[in-house]
Amino acid sequence: MASRSVEHHDLKLITFSTPLPAAEVIARLDKEVAKDKTPGKEFGAGEGFTSKQAIEDALNAGTGPGGLIYFTEFDHGKWLPYYQNPPFSKPATRTVFYDIGNPIIAETMIRHDIRASYNLPPRVLIVEKDNNEGTDVVYHQPSSVIDLKKDNPEMTAAAIRLDGIFEGIVSRITAV
Repeated sequence: MASRSVEHHDLKLITFSTPLPAAEVIARLDKEVAKDKTPGKEFGAGEGFTSKQAIEDALNAGTGPGGLIYFTEFDHGKWLPYYQNPPFSKPATRTVFYDIGNPIIAETMIRHDIRASYNLPPRVLIVEKDNNEGTDVVYHQPSSVIDLKKDNPEMTAAAIRLDGIFEGIVSRITAV
């Protein structure tokens, strides 16, 4: 019989609110993560690489100015209109999440605790406010979901570095 364990962690959900329209915020995020030249699909599939150098070359070619790359996105707003009962009692707004990250930063954490890979790459959610009155950008603070043990200085430093990268990117894409 399998055993089961439960751990509790202090998860931090961060929300930046901006009067900018979702389309503008998304366009800025696309630039920050160089969506147009991303190697993300290859990293996600884990195929096409023959060496560490090949991975780093692809990463360097596809990393955006924010230091992260685009992996994928999912637009919840495309299917939500079909659910007009509460809690979605109005037409759905633009609600898109992105998986964005950097495999080299991820590796510095995963090698210390393989469970960190469960939350890598991190996600960011872009939610258009009602009546196009702006946009919320929401994400889990990376260190609060990745650095589970908090007993390894190298892993903690990498997670905190990722916190700063996310904070910088989201600050820039929501700036008025």
